[in-house]
Amino acid sequence: MTACFVTGTALAYWNRNRKAGKVGESIFGGILILCGMLLGGYPIYSAPRGLYQLLNHEIFRIPSYMLWHSIGSGLTFVGIILCPAVQRGLSIRPLIEAGKLSFAVYLSHIAVMSSVGTGLAVLLIDSGLSYGGLCWMVFAAVCVTVFVFSWLFHRYVEHGCEQLAGRLMRILRVPEGEKTCHSA
Repeated sequence: MTACFVTGTALAYWNRNRKAGKVGESIFGGILILCGMLLGGYPIYSAPRGLYQLLNHEIFRIPSYMLWHSIGSGLTFVGIILCPAVQRGLSIRPLIEAGKLSFAVYLSHIAVMSSVGTGLAVLLIDSGLSYGGLCWMVFAAVCVTVFVFSWLFHRYVEHGCEQLAGRLMRILRVPEGEKTCHSA
């Protein structure tokens, strides 16, 4: 975890101080994004097959899926930094709005998948649907449920926490001109 933090900080520093706009950078960035997505697809709960078998080795006692997913996310991040076209594509309003829900999705998706997904699958298993149809129906229901729950969480919990934090910061803020332990 610390290595990912340090790497991210170094990449942010590099991005701030680099000269952008070279065509070669965009092509290289696209290649990095594709490689990052390939590594991000490394299987977690099943034995790796195909090209992924070559990567099935623990390095420094780090489980292989953690290692390759971390490297993949870093490559994707750098690739996006290098591709202005991808940055513009990710900056469209619907994706920005969806990004506001990302923390709520992160917090809720496992619980929703486990409860709603499993419950719905158990209810529908004897309905006569094909296995593929059942999977798509459960997938759609879980996606809708995660979205609705995340929106509600963002709207009422996160928004309330932001307001509370703002009030606390106004209360705790030191008035200008007063001495603090750092200004003495």
